[in-house]
Amino acid sequence: LAKTAPLLMCAMSVLPQLIICARALAAYPECRFRLAYVRDWSRIGQLFAYAGSRFVVLLSLMLSTNGVGILVNKCLGPLRNAAMSVGGTVTGHCLSLASAFSGAFSPAITNAAGAGDFARMRNLAYATCRLSTVAVGIFALPVILEADEILRLWLRTPPDWAGALVVCALVCAVMDKLSEGCWLSVFAIGKVALFNAAESLVWFLMLPVAYAFIRGGFDVVGVGIANIVLNVCAVLVKVYFGRRVAGLSIRHWIRRVFAPIAVAFTCAAGGGVLSVLSAAPGVFRIVQTAAVAEVILLPLVWFLVLQDSERKMVTAKLARLIGGRT
Repeated sequence: LAKTAPLLMCAMSVLPQLIICARALAAYPECRFRLAYVRDWSRIGQLFAYAGSRFVVLLSLMLSTNGVGILVNKCLGPLRNAAMSVGGTVTGHCLSLASAFSGAFSPAITNAAGAGDFARMRNLAYATCRLSTVAVGIFALPVILEADEILRLWLRTPPDWAGALVVCALVCAVMDKLSEGCWLSVFAIGKVALFNAAESLVWFLMLPVAYAFIRGGFDVVGVGIANIVLNVCAVLVKVYFGRRVAGLSIRHWIRRVFAPIAVAFTCAAGGGVLSVLSAAPGVFRIVQTAAVAEVILLPLVWFLVLQDSERKMVTAKLARLIGGRT
């Protein structure tokens, strides 16, 4: 069994993709192999240019994650990496639902762009930014407010600075979703070369910026601060290229996405901080803080952040869910 386990795990990863490919080949003629394309050097050049630009982005992301681990080991020792690992684990759980939202909107944005319905594409892009951010924030905000206490109850003796790194990682996760619809629109249009170059440049800066913060006396928290700084830059890059390539209005994004979300989360965070200061540490305070934050956040999201069409969609989904259970 020990010898076959790697093969079985490989098959579990590859088999679903092969099934999808077989289904696409059978159902969609445009997915089928055409020998004439092998000799079409202009098409091959475009594919290599696209693949090359994405490779550079993925390389920069790999260096910004794995490279930071090596940097922390060299500068601060392996014990500090334990705190970073905890932050990554907590963030991964909070991002799972938001990934489902972006996965649901991505085909719709691509289809709208392919059909030439750019007005619908832009509306979907703004909706993706709002809904993905809210989906992450609903789960992330209580954890941000009670990170140290949650880690204490979970791990008993969490690594030093683990709570601060969890907060930094979750703040970055929320910020990243603010521009989710922008980069999906850029990829739907297909003009990604300059966007990929700008994004990769941001993440190539991760190592020197993190090193500067660590040497500046911020310890391992410097990695989290560097991550926040570069995530702000990445959001600005995505919003800018959303405007340049897909015609998304930066002013509309600020007014209809960033500003209402910032107001809603700031008010909810303020209520949560008052809850933290008013009760003794423990499970009850965590529950109280989460309840206070969500009671403030959800109505503000409903009336301030979501648009009429999004409220109708959420209402329909909830009605269907409740009706299916009764």
